[in-house]
Amino acid sequence: MSDKSTGESQVSSLSFIGSIVSLAKERYGQNAGYYKGGFFPIVMDSPYGNLDPEYREKIAKYIPELAEQVILMATNSQWRGEVEDTVKTRVGKEYSLIYHTPSKKSNVKPA
Repeated sequence: MSDKSTGESQVSSLSFIGSIVSLAKERYGQNAGYYKGGFFPIVMDSPYGNLDPEYREKIAKYIPELAEQVILMATNSQWRGEVEDTVKTRVGKEYSLIYHTPSKKSNVKPA
């Protein structure tokens, strides 16, 4: 058995998350004992980071189907291209987080 690449591991993890979400939806409203299920939002950080362009496009089609609300955090380079083209019709809101490094020349000390 060979080790999986980072991209293969990422696809496996996304598949696992998808199966848990699907099970939660399926069990919602059923008398399933301690596991009642439900519809929950999903938050993902860099789900496209280690994928080649072909897998990025396929995963981009799949992720919005996981939950009623999906929050993705991705860098500009991960988002541009096939991901943006595939997901843009499904985006409700888009935000950019910008980090400003403090200037080393500044004598102003934070309060």
